[in-house]
Amino acid sequence: SINNAGVATSRGTLLTGSGHVSMDDNGLEIMIVDGPNGYIYTIATTTLAEITDGDFPGGDTVTFLDSYFLVNKPDSAQFLKSASYNGAAWDALEFATAESAPDNLVAVESTQSRAVLFGERSIEHWANTGGLDFPYSRISGATSDWGLAARQSVASFNSSLIFLAKSRHGEVQVCWLNGYTLD
Repeated sequence: SINNAGVATSRGTLLTGSGHVSMDDNGLEIMIVDGPNGYIYTIATTTLAEITDGDFPGGDTVTFLDSYFLVNKPDSAQFLKSASYNGAAWDALEFATAESAPDNLVAVESTQSRAVLFGERSIEHWANTGGLDFPYSRISGATSDWGLAARQSVASFNSSLIFLAKSRHGEVQVCWLNGYTLD
């Protein structure tokens, strides 16, 4: 961490020494994922701890939405949710699968009260519908035949997302998510 005077303090070390990480917070914790591992930084105590729950699947990306951390399970079409306001607690049965195309998820992000699942060849939008088994459901008709070309290219912009998209034919372009459509 870096304080207002610019003084840096080490709060811990990740198990991987190279590559990208993804982070998001719930106001109490900051969750960090680096692929196979996850970590929780507790803001009040300034401590960093590895997620040791055996049901945690790892994650290439993490986002926070409606009291849950969401991660994409690496090398699969699945995404999972944490316990409410507790990024250290996971249940292996609390998952869903992106199904609009037979591709793996590259990233999961949130915008405008919905989860956006970026696949290799597709994009799906999911909303918290309060289901008993799993609270998120795919929004019917809110899919795209474009995928995510680069995991780290997704950025929040003007209350939406901007990213490098890839068509099924390999064309790559910068796209802006305008509601459920790409511009």
